[in-house]
Amino acid sequence: MIARDLIVKSAIAALLTAAAAGFAAPPALAHTPYIVPVTFAPERDWVGVHGGMSEEAAFVPDFAIRGAGDWVVTGPDGVQTGATPTTLKSANLLDAALPTAGTYRISTGERPGRAGKAVKVGGVWRAVRPAPADGAPAGSPRPMEAEAVGGAGPINAADVPAGAEIIDIQGYLIAETYVSRGAPTPGALKALGKGLELEPATHPNEIYLDDGFSFRMLIDGKPASGLRFTVYRGGESYGGERTAIEGRTDVDGRATVSFTKPGVYMLEARYPGPPAPDAMPAARTWIYTLSFEVTP
Repeated sequence: MIARDLIVKSAIAALLTAAAAGFAAPPALAHTPYIVPVTFAPERDWVGVHGGMSEEAAFVPDFAIRGAGDWVVTGPDGVQTGATPTTLKSANLLDAALPTAGTYRISTGERPGRAGKAVKVGGVWRAVRPAPADGAPAGSPRPMEAEAVGGAGPINAADVPAGAEIIDIQGYLIAETYVSRGAPTPGALKALGKGLELEPATHPNEIYLDDGFSFRMLIDGKPASGLRFTVYRGGESYGGERTAIEGRTDVDGRATVSFTKPGVYMLEARYPGPPAPDAMPAARTWIYTLSFEVTP
């Protein structure tokens, strides 16, 4: 147990000090939330957790997860407790309390993210780029601005035609992880039936290299069928090869991921995904991530 914790702590320390680096396989991260513990098998009655928004490499923060409201720690008995992290400019830091033995789910909770508008121009939906504040320079195009509206390029607010159809879009983010003090238990794994969720079939603290990780994705408690996801491996900033495992859920929202190397991983899923150019964008979108450890 001690040796395993030292390996995990060394990996996390390397992630915190590594320069951001992209993955060879697409898609690249684009301001994706994450939280990850110092160890997934703590022996004390608390565990350190850090989080942030990654732009190029898993677990390397570009800036902190922002917004009002507590994070949530779900105990082995299923009871939820609020937890307030320290929010720096670059990252979030939290000492999560683990008063009893068992598995804990540590989550940012569902947090409002980017809000915006989309407009239908010439039969194609496009993101609306807000006008800059007085005296501020026009912002550079953001690669992810058009994702929620089918990939069409954004349009400046000043260029939106009069009378065009406009809708509001609200994004949400959820970043989660699980730790087990002592033997893993199932009480904290139950889905809540709200927003985008990952319901583990394999216990998140019992993911072994030979067995893989099985789970189900849910949206408001119902199967998220055909949902694309990507699994990134942390700690590869200095290597030539980058791990990005892509997959899709089946009709029941289920999927299994296989691994070739142990390590700390992050699963990322976005719902509902980019619509067709002629389809109305979803009014609500989600980004969900789960960090976990794969052991030999």
